[in-house]
Amino acid sequence: MRIALAMGDPAGIGPEMLVRAAALGDVTQQCEVRLFGDRATFERAAAASQTPLDPGIIVDSQSELGRFFDRPAERVTEWGVHSAWAGQTQVVSLLQAFEAAAADEADAVVFAPFNKHSLQLANRPGDETAVMRGFYNVPEVRTVTRWSSLLRATVVGHIPFTEIPLHLNEKAIHAAIGRLERMLHRYGIERPRIGVAGLNPHAGDEGTLGTDEKTLIAPAIAAYAAHSTAQLTGPYPPDALMPAALRGKLDGLIYLYHDQGNIAMKAVGFGREVVFYPELPVVVATVAHGTAYDIAGRGIADPANLVEAITQSVALVRRGQSTGA
Repeated sequence: MRIALAMGDPAGIGPEMLVRAAALGDVTQQCEVRLFGDRATFERAAAASQTPLDPGIIVDSQSELGRFFDRPAERVTEWGVHSAWAGQTQVVSLLQAFEAAAADEADAVVFAPFNKHSLQLANRPGDETAVMRGFYNVPEVRTVTRWSSLLRATVVGHIPFTEIPLHLNEKAIHAAIGRLERMLHRYGIERPRIGVAGLNPHAGDEGTLGTDEKTLIAPAIAAYAAHSTAQLTGPYPPDALMPAALRGKLDGLIYLYHDQGNIAMKAVGFGREVVFYPELPVVVATVAHGTAYDIAGRGIADPANLVEAITQSVALVRRGQSTGA
């Protein structure tokens, strides 16, 4: 089993996590790893964390910046600092990892957190999904998050809060349910129990606190259920959906927007969730936390979530399936 580990933001804790994970027996017993990113940054991270580093497993991104960017930015060697170079490096390291997978040199790709502001400085607005869409030439890339045996998807992703209602419609709700259902099937659950959250407090309280549940969400659930073997329930009061799952009543959760789902799942599983990208033709995963500029370069970043992402990716590949639709 071969896993490509992409650096993510070189100014954050990603390089340190990758270096430390690559040296752990829990990882090396499962798979062979290659590190994609800036060699000098990996070396600095290894020194900061006092972790032995095998230079033979590094695929250096520095010389490749010119292949993907007309004007490669000057390297920034400070931890926790936004820069165009950091934005370029996180893009190129991920693209190189994807190229390795496409050339059958890696069975899965796992990457460290991205920093969106540095992407903007590199004239690459958006997030890591924009890189994925470009490489794989697909119109949309969305996520499914797994914690323990529970999976979660959201209807609306990274957009301003005030724009959420503009993106809620039956098509989007059905797409999220379908993405989650297919992923649950890949974990061997043929008739998954999926709960769908409401939008308003108390799921609208029979229309007293909002009518979206009656006019949109409940009809969308019913329409999807008519053509699926999944056991769909909802709309749940948003704050009651996770408790229902923790009582063993659900296999998968649909939240309507990013923070509605993230707050619930991080409250119960922070540092242990793994984010998958189901539309891609290869297993691609990342951690469920950020770049942690406040501790970058101090040698204390915990690689446990990255190790979990590697472990789950290995397990998924060994099932003989990718997360692709």
